[in-house]
Amino acid sequence: MKNKNELTINISAIYLVSLSAITIAICLVLIGAAIFAMHIPPKTPGKLPPNPVLGLPLLLWSIWCFVTGVGVLKRRSWARYSLLIISAFAAVTSLPLIIISLKVPIFFAILFVTLIVIPVFFIAFFKRKAIKEIFK
Repeated sequence: MKNKNELTINISAIYLVSLSAITIAICLVLIGAAIFAMHIPPKTPGKLPPNPVLGLPLLLWSIWCFVTGVGVLKRRSWARYSLLIISAFAAVTSLPLIIISLKVPIFFAILFVTLIVIPVFFIAFFKRKAIKEIFK
């Protein structure tokens, strides 16, 4: 049973690190593009250029997730708590997607439900006593 738990922990950490690394890269590109666009005069008078600060919260969130994923790979106790906080926040903020999923094509409905199921799985899995013991 321990090997199965270890494998699930590793897969969870790799998922978190991979997804957050991709999001960090996207944020950096978007922030860079916004900074670049600020120096180009708008074609429409009165139109404001994109604000690079708007991407900062997502960038900070992604960095937190990346660091947490690395901590989970290293079996740090703080990382388990951090993952529980991240998962709870992600699950709660994804709840409106349940309502939206009733009105969209099936592909998007499956995607939206997945965005809720994964954090709920993380919460259930990482709260187990056997998993707590691994992170001591």
